[in-house]
Amino acid sequence: FTLQIGDPNTIAHLTGIDTVADFRRKDIAAGGQGAPLVPAFHQAMFNQNRDCALLNIGGMANVSLLAEPLLGFDTGPGNVLIDQYCRDYFGTDYDDEGHIAASGKIRPDLLGLLQRHPFFLLSTPKSCGRENFNKAWVEESLSTLDTPVSPKDLIATLTELSASSISQALHNSQRVISEIVVCGGGAFNRYLCDRIAALSGMNVTTSDTYGIAPQWMEAIAFAWFGMRTTKRLHSNCPSVTGASKEVVLGAVYCGN
Repeated sequence: FTLQIGDPNTIAHLTGIDTVADFRRKDIAAGGQGAPLVPAFHQAMFNQNRDCALLNIGGMANVSLLAEPLLGFDTGPGNVLIDQYCRDYFGTDYDDEGHIAASGKIRPDLLGLLQRHPFFLLSTPKSCGRENFNKAWVEESLSTLDTPVSPKDLIATLTELSASSISQALHNSQRVISEIVVCGGGAFNRYLCDRIAALSGMNVTTSDTYGIAPQWMEAIAFAWFGMRTTKRLHSNCPSVTGASKEVVLGAVYCGN
């Protein structure tokens, strides 16, 4: 399932500009999961660097492996749990550069419990969301521990969960990867990126290296999808989403 927020009819009416929206449901209609969509864009943008892994760390994390056949999938939580507990305990929306996590200690007992989530064992294609990784799930694991976890240690452990699940997913892909190129909000968490580098044994850089600011990558991707829709070109990738075929995504809502 997918939930699309924001009404394109309202946007088209108020702006007088043709508006393209609702990109995921056509892929689902064709038997896919509707996510992740950005690997097709990543492949188009980074066509000359097929050995790199494009890693988008938003609320959830997803990876694009560009060598043929194109492979892309969600790896698990990115920032979603870290941000949740930063708000709860530290009054901030995110862990700036990973300073909170770096000041804490990883709790192996909690990490081991969290790493048992069945999503990590699924084969591709696979995608996830807050229905899989959320505060209630973390609290259930915390309630089984013999000793309490301090707020800083919790942030450190949740950061390690994101880093370890990303690194393990890349290892399990059995692809030859020259470097990991990070985009999304997680690119600004230096500690998280350092942990991914340490656990994967790979060089980690950000999309800035290739001229695209990390926070712009997904916005540019959906502008690209909009262009593909207006030209009636497919923009899903069946090897990523599991759809039965390539389809034109999105719908056009006419402005005034």
